[in-house]
Amino acid sequence: DALLHELLHAKVALLESRQFILDGGMSSLIYPYAHERKVIAMERALYASMTDADQLSRPQRHRHSGVISASSCVSCVDG
Repeated sequence: DALLHELLHAKVALLESRQFILDGGMSSLIYPYAHERKVIAMERALYASMTDADQLSRPQRHRHSGVISASSCVSCVDG
C-alpha cells in the first residue's frame, strides 16, 4: 500500500508536473492537501479496478494516515 502510494506521488510529480506544483506539491510552508487527496483518489481507483479484475479485497482509505492490516500478498487484505 505504501509503495504504491509513493509511486503515485512520483507519477504525478514527473508526468503531471504543472498540476503537481499548482496543488502545492513543492510547497515548503504548508502540507499539499490537494495533491494528497488526488493521490489517494488515484490509489482507491487503482485498487478498486484490481479488485474488480480478480475479486481480491484491497485496502481502501479516505485519508493519508492509514491503518495496519493483515495481508496474504503485497496488495491483498485478509478477511
